[in-house]
Amino acid sequence: TYCDFKDGKFFCEWEAPNKEIIEQIFNAQKLPFDAVYPVRLFNVAKQAFED
Repeated sequence: TYCDFKDGKFFCEWEAPNKEIIEQIFNAQKLPFDAVYPVRLFNVAKQAFED
């Protein structure tokens, strides 16, 4: 989790097949969130994105 306490924002890393799954879980648990962004890990040494 990455925190921006000044602006009251928290950024969490989750693993899921797609962003809709995370949104469904958050909504089902009534967890507030601004947005879900899909990202990929970039391996600098290999100069490539990892799967």
